[in-house]
Amino acid sequence: MKETKESDSDHYSSDDDHYSDDFENSPKKSPTKDTSTKDTSTIDTSEAKEKEQDPGPEQKQEEQEETKDFTKEDSLPPSSGDWKEIPFNSIEIEEQIGGGGVGLVHRGYYQDREVAVKTLFDPKVNEALKAEFMNELIQTSRCQHPNVVSVIGACNQPPHLCFVMEICDCSLFDLLHTSHTNSFTPRQRLDMCTQIARGMEYLHYGLKPPLVHRDIKSHNVLVKDEGRTLKICDFGLVGTSTVTAGTPNYMAPELFQSQPFSKAVDVYAYSIMCAEIFTQQLPFRGYDVEDIRKVVVEGERPELLSIDVPDRVMDIIVRGWSGKPEDRPNFHEITEEMEKALEETPEVSALEEMDMLMSGGGGDALDGLM
Repeated sequence: MKETKESDSDHYSSDDDHYSDDFENSPKKSPTKDTSTKDTSTIDTSEAKEKEQDPGPEQKQEEQEETKDFTKEDSLPPSSGDWKEIPFNSIEIEEQIGGGGVGLVHRGYYQDREVAVKTLFDPKVNEALKAEFMNELIQTSRCQHPNVVSVIGACNQPPHLCFVMEICDCSLFDLLHTSHTNSFTPRQRLDMCTQIARGMEYLHYGLKPPLVHRDIKSHNVLVKDEGRTLKICDFGLVGTSTVTAGTPNYMAPELFQSQPFSKAVDVYAYSIMCAEIFTQQLPFRGYDVEDIRKVVVEGERPELLSIDVPDRVMDIIVRGWSGKPEDRPNFHEITEEMEKALEETPEVSALEEMDMLMSGGGGDALDGLM
């Protein structure tokens, strides 16, 4: 098996280096064994039976999409995005704030609006590099959703290939692991998971053809509006035929085994990231690639204490990181369950309210983000 390499992320904040350094230099932790082989979905069995006996055309199409083999070159039909052509000289480029993959991300201004500009300044832009750049631009520009980063426009004239996007405050990784503010209520954590689920549901079911992200991780979720809004970004791996591409710490076992894959790989990565949100611990911290491959294939998962996670969410996470793709829930169900859990969780628990009163505090955990 070829060595799996972590893909560079294109998030738009300044602390890119902490991620890989932490993985390489930190002590190992005991992961949790994945023993889930059973679907504990709350769907009414009589309704499911009725659908099974007489599936409609929409259900048949959805089932075919769920099991589609995305390793085939023709699995993602050609698609085109919709963006405004922007002359390069109308963009003001400032300091670099992120980067990876095929380009760098800079802070910039376009028509007096602060933006993020992903650039390709290499004077030797070849056809392969331009094709990779255009693929990401096309896939990103297809998306119109509150929880997916939006494209404002692009310049696709070499050597100044760039696209202009909305700018965000930082990445979810920064918020969880490098921000001086690192205290969140259970409801805030739930809200993070719910927003990401909504964005993923849109990518999988709101777009035709669907978009399988392939690199869901905390680096590739951006934080905006002082922590109130989360947005999925970085579509550089969409459509790649390389099965082992991605970030090892979030990769599903079927990818490590070079098996055909489907939307379920995003469900697995999402579940790993949900555990990261609730524990604020990097998944498989300190493990090298081969160690991660070994333990993931054997069924081990990051440590997650049930006392910290609502039952609905724990069920989604455990089923979502199942070693069997067919046992994982889809993002229709995930979003529904996360929203129900959010409704059931108060803004502040009685214990937290008492702690706040005793300490004389009461500020929002995200107040210090900016």
